[in-house]
Amino acid sequence: ILLTVSYFRFSFLEKNKTVKKEKEIKVDKQVSFTLSKLVPEFSPSTEWIQFKSFFTINFISIIKSATFKILVVFSAILLVSGLWGGFEYFGLQSYPLTYEIMGTINASTMMFLIIILVFFSGELIWRDRDSKINEVIDASPHTSIISMFAKSLSLVAVVSLLNWFFILCGIGYQLAHGFTRIELGVYFIDFIASKLALYFIWAGALVLIQVLVNNKYIGYFVSILVLFLWEILMSMLDLSSNMLSIASGPGMRYSDMSGFGPGVLGSNWFNLYWGLFSVIALMIAGSLWNRGTVSPLFDRIKTARKQVSKKFQFLIAGTTVVWILVAGFVYYNTQILNAYDSSDVVEEARVAYEKTYKKYADVDLPKITDVKYYVDIFPEERNVNVKTVMVLTNESDSPIDSIHYNLSDAWKQEFTIPNSKIVLDDTELDYRIYEISPSIQPGESIEIEIVSKYITKGFKNGTGSTSVLKNGTFFNNFDFTPTMGYNSGVELSEKSTRKKYDLAPKERMAKLEENCTTNCMGNYLTNGHSDYINAETFISTSLDQTAIAPGSLVKQWEENGRNYYHYKVDHESQNFYAFISARYEKKTREWNGVDIEVYYDEKHGVNVDMMLDAVERSLQYYSDNFGPYYHKQCRVIEFPRYATFAQAFPGSMPYSEAFGFVVNLEDEND
Repeated sequence: ILLTVSYFRFSFLEKNKTVKKEKEIKVDKQVSFTLSKLVPEFSPSTEWIQFKSFFTINFISIIKSATFKILVVFSAILLVSGLWGGFEYFGLQSYPLTYEIMGTINASTMMFLIIILVFFSGELIWRDRDSKINEVIDASPHTSIISMFAKSLSLVAVVSLLNWFFILCGIGYQLAHGFTRIELGVYFIDFIASKLALYFIWAGALVLIQVLVNNKYIGYFVSILVLFLWEILMSMLDLSSNMLSIASGPGMRYSDMSGFGPGVLGSNWFNLYWGLFSVIALMIAGSLWNRGTVSPLFDRIKTARKQVSKKFQFLIAGTTVVWILVAGFVYYNTQILNAYDSSDVVEEARVAYEKTYKKYADVDLPKITDVKYYVDIFPEERNVNVKTVMVLTNESDSPIDSIHYNLSDAWKQEFTIPNSKIVLDDTELDYRIYEISPSIQPGESIEIEIVSKYITKGFKNGTGSTSVLKNGTFFNNFDFTPTMGYNSGVELSEKSTRKKYDLAPKERMAKLEENCTTNCMGNYLTNGHSDYINAETFISTSLDQTAIAPGSLVKQWEENGRNYYHYKVDHESQNFYAFISARYEKKTREWNGVDIEVYYDEKHGVNVDMMLDAVERSLQYYSDNFGPYYHKQCRVIEFPRYATFAQAFPGSMPYSEAFGFVVNLEDEND
């Protein structure tokens, strides 16, 4: 209208020569100004306004959808039913800890959140076409990438909002049960590092699928194939790399003692790897978006090559280069620095081990009769150095001229064995034979030394070791000490699998014997290679942690900014020992010369006094009915929930944080 009026006004002035020159100039400026206002300006502020508009419309359309409301109701019902039963352990209820609530939310609602992502990725892409307004919107002056990012992020925003609604429900459950240690920071970190990254990655991938397929229902079918059947296909092909499975990465499992665990570094890098993949997917989707009438994919590719600006092409290329660099770094860490074998390779190796070394199953070997451990734990680096000095004694009736060892993949080991040489070193099956000259005669002993090192390098395809942690290290001597002789525990046990490799059925237990000797003397822990022995440990850790080994504490001191401890067993014991390091609180009590001790995390002190009472009553009862307690100390020691068991070692009982320390025992009559 302004342009038309200005035109007629200008024409009138041209015809009337009596009008002053100043008015003509004024009219010229007015026309010029009007024309300039009609030309769209594509500045960052304009694109931001467009993004907000697209985002708001798509977000509201999802929220108002009946399908969305139905899915929310179903997921909420599942969440409430999951919380309703509480968290039971052996008939008792755990306190509603933050990680318990997070686990219930994941188990109850994750499937519905994924369904929302799949369903509305198609609805958002096809909504305009279903409403017959796509040509109007497609003709408007906006770039497709703005629309694609707005659609994807509105999808992410919806599921994120829903996730926080579930978190608030969980917090309400905690407060309703009188639990006030609400860890908002843990909820937030878990959401950012785990959930938000997952939503964004899948949103980008699912939108790209819809754009490429260009058919809503076929797009749904392909999305479901990628979500659910891809994992099955990878399993069939024996592929286990998280680099091939969208949005996959090392798991993060929260522990009050150890935080989100050893998988954090790897999870962050995989999130970056898949996040960049999602950004590239959205850029490609924006470039190939079908504006106007429906066109085949090949035609859209040709059109994109002409219409996509050079600036945007460089942006796609630059992002792709960064993604390739990140992919290379992830590949180096997970496939080279921390290489692993597929399940088929492991199975074949077990078969080869049995077929090659079964002949050594009955070879005579010396027994471990005395041992000293020198353990240095470096929690921050997640490294451990161990020197094991052990005495081996020939308790057989004939000379022993060789020692057979099974080596460890996780720990690097070096041997110092006097008068020996390596005669077999199978690096593929980790089997080594040392020849001893002169032979060890019956009754003779030799002293050997084994240096073992656990070094954390980069990050792994999976979570990584949950034994060596920044807080809550917990491993035993079988982890770092190589086993002697043929290890029957490596053998395949399933009948059909053994038949597949022409192996005879595995004998489950030795046959009964009238005069049982060797089989009856071989305990289940060391397979007869060690009886009850003396053990002594010198263990060190960082200054803020306490290190614990079996036996009584002989001495404690500080040196070079580290804590050192000397432990020694009070009585000969099974050759099975645990070594622990963590930041502990400690409560003690004395009973008849026995020091009762509980080492626990500062967050888990609620049941400690009852534990002390229980240990004291148990010592009294068992001493009266079975015999004296053989140790000077009786410790209960908490370790992270990555393992859920309790064990008994000489004078010490490691106990998982997952149950005893967090069980609600407030009602003494329950």
